[in-house]
Amino acid sequence: MPFDEFRAWLHTRYTSEVTGRPLSRAAAVDYVSRLRKLSHLTGRDVENASGDELDSFLDLLSTDAELRQRIPLKVVDDVAVAVRRYREFLDEAATSTEDQVENEVVDSARPHDGSEDVTDEALAESVTGRTRSAKHTPEQFAAACEWAAQVVDGHKTRAEAIAALVQDQAMNAGSAEVLLNNYRCLRLGQGFSSPMSAEAVQYFVDSIVARFGAESIPGLMTSLQGYVDYAVAQWGNPSKGVVRILEALRGQFTASEAWSPLVSAATAQQPSSPEGSSNLPASEILREIWVRGPQHAAFRRELLRRWSGSCSVHGVPCNGQLRASHIVAWRLDESLRGDVNNGLLLSSPLDALFDQGLISFADDGNLLESDQLQRETALHFGIRPGLRLRWDHLPESAQQAIQANLARHRAFHASEQQHGYAPPASAP
Repeated sequence: MPFDEFRAWLHTRYTSEVTGRPLSRAAAVDYVSRLRKLSHLTGRDVENASGDELDSFLDLLSTDAELRQRIPLKVVDDVAVAVRRYREFLDEAATSTEDQVENEVVDSARPHDGSEDVTDEALAESVTGRTRSAKHTPEQFAAACEWAAQVVDGHKTRAEAIAALVQDQAMNAGSAEVLLNNYRCLRLGQGFSSPMSAEAVQYFVDSIVARFGAESIPGLMTSLQGYVDYAVAQWGNPSKGVVRILEALRGQFTASEAWSPLVSAATAQQPSSPEGSSNLPASEILREIWVRGPQHAAFRRELLRRWSGSCSVHGVPCNGQLRASHIVAWRLDESLRGDVNNGLLLSSPLDALFDQGLISFADDGNLLESDQLQRETALHFGIRPGLRLRWDHLPESAQQAIQANLARHRAFHASEQQHGYAPPASAP
């Protein structure tokens, strides 16, 4: 019987990328139970289904409202995981290929002993964009975050997001689906049960906190606690990497709560126009709190990943002297404060000049020099022809978003401080 062979395959030949070993007997039996449940609910034969028929079951789980109402949300995700694993088993059997393993960061199989452990070194690697074993790239995670956010916001459909991630990012459809599901759960403060690496969780958490600020942390804590509780119940141990992320969020939330009275007082003193608040103490207090808070920390980690821990212009780490620079000024557009496309990772000297509008960047990424930048200052700070944003690794959509924000940067400083921009002059 195919289900019997499938159960044996999960227990002996399938390799989980979370644990690096096959599933336990109990977990393998659970996968078969999920498939039998799907057969019962749909009245269709899953055990003898073809590959195309299994794909139709996945579509049904994603789109059939009546079916989804009959199954709890967590169970829908678990059943979909089982269907994908069964499809892999049938594909491998058909081609007689031994030990075929998908090259995914996200492995939707269940670890049987809770041994997923992500070291502090691995978490540090996630900040600079390096992965441990050539799995998904930071660009793929960024794309997954972007598409998942659009799905949750209602701007794109789930099917469109999966198709784009498969076509443009060369991701496995099953992996893309798990990433979308887990992002949605994190955004909505719901527990999730499909495992993914701590690096991926940290990336998603940073993306959400950078965009929505400290207000998003309670929901994230609820979501991650739900996953930890599920892991303990299923496997006897939580994911240690996820537990560390959860503990960090708790610390950030406690700190942000301590600042809350001062934030309320400073906010009450602000004028209604953000442009008019540029020199007010209240605005400066709010900015200082923001810089010290979780939203800016997440924003900076996102930029470190995107630019591989190096200056966006010079392409070197600058001995850690890097600043998370806003393109559209922090005080001018609250919606862009945590947007990674409104940020550059600049060395301290470049950040100081950029913040004052003494340099900017053209649509092609080339550095522009203000006509108010004194020549000796330009020479002292190393401003020279040929400097440009090293953004060729970014997708076109990200470059276009950065271009739009750079246009606002140039326009603001041209109108407010009368800056005019041109390429740097050659050294005398």
